[in-house]
Amino acid sequence: MTGLQIARPRGTVRRIRIRCVIASLVGGLILIFATPASAGTMVVYSCHTPSGRIVPTDGWAPWVTGTQSPTATRNDCASGPNGTLFAQVGGLGATHATAEYVAWRFTPAPGSVVTAGQASVCGRASGWGSTVFYSWIDDGEYGAVHRSWDATPSPTLGCQMPMPPFVAPTSVIGVSGHLTQLTIGASCPLGSCPEVSGVASRMDIAEARVEVSDASAPVVTSVRGALVTNSAHFGLESVVFDATDVGVGLYRAVAEGRITQADDWTEIASAPMGSSRCRSIHETESPY
Repeated sequence: MTGLQIARPRGTVRRIRIRCVIASLVGGLILIFATPASAGTMVVYSCHTPSGRIVPTDGWAPWVTGTQSPTATRNDCASGPNGTLFAQVGGLGATHATAEYVAWRFTPAPGSVVTAGQASVCGRASGWGSTVFYSWIDDGEYGAVHRSWDATPSPTLGCQMPMPPFVAPTSVIGVSGHLTQLTIGASCPLGSCPEVSGVASRMDIAEARVEVSDASAPVVTSVRGALVTNSAHFGLESVVFDATDVGVGLYRAVAEGRITQADDWTEIASAPMGSSRCRSIHETESPY
């Protein structure tokens, strides 16, 4: 997945391991290289973390259909603690005659799924017929939670007061926990939605936390170089390999070593791979 922020690992964070068995010999070393690869689940924060830290919003994109709204979406998360992912049906100065959906959508990388999620949101359906919602695609099935003006005049979703914070966490998860799409926004689903003080419906996302699972491990091929051979080694030598991944991408290569075959593996070196922006931000174990 492009540009994600890893908060803490659940299971094993994606990385390539290059294990080396090291035995002491007079005049050199013997190394045996293997290349297991691991996948797992990572926690991704967007906009803000629970501690208030500003983080990017990679994976989120505006989703707009049928909109007549002059300013439908805006991302001002970087502006400060009150910045949000903003979506609004409004600003027209008149009734919205046709169906209109304005939202932010999170899509995990191909080959990965969202297994759980929460978002701090404030959605307000101000005009008759308007709606605020979050929806998902779970194992190919559509699911959604709506707050509609038709059922309750001027309903809200989240919106815990006072400000700040002005939003409350809302759990977002499908039936099986294999979400390939998550959408949070505002709408005028049937048209004929009037504006109240310039707004028919509006959604603000102050922070989001999703768990992204990638069950497919990276593939390591073409291992080569002087250190591949099980023989004595002298001076500076190297090993080269090719690695690919169809899911969230390659994160880190780790070299592990042990003195004898009976000893535990110990990490002796590591290095990031590719252009990944993954990083640990050390948030709390129970952030909400």
